[in-house]
Amino acid sequence: MRSSQKGEWSGQERRIKARCYVLTEVDFQVVGDDESFWGTIQNLSRTGVGISTRQPLRTGQQLTLRFRLHAADGKSVTEEIPATVMWGDPNAAGLQFHEPLWPSSPMAKKAPHLLARLEEKEASK
Repeated sequence: MRSSQKGEWSGQERRIKARCYVLTEVDFQVVGDDESFWGTIQNLSRTGVGISTRQPLRTGQQLTLRFRLHAADGKSVTEEIPATVMWGDPNAAGLQFHEPLWPSSPMAKKAPHLLARLEEKEASK
């Protein structure tokens, strides 16, 4: 995790949930902007996602993330999750979901396929 000001490693882990490493694309839109962008998911947890992107993002920006996944029947599904940029540099950003992805949370109802993928990754650790 980066320190809040200089982007330097503080040496202390501050995440409250473990990350799972996945490499897949995610679309995102800055709230209030009509243009969509994309990034590559670097890691995913119940509380957020790390992405690589060429779109510069600023700390505090509000985003809508669109995850394109496959359902058990093979059909493509899109799930949207609101998030806040916690840190950003020219090529990457750390995004925090507005609500964690827990099975009983309202967010799980919005993103059941993403939750299932995360649980699958957690179980394989």
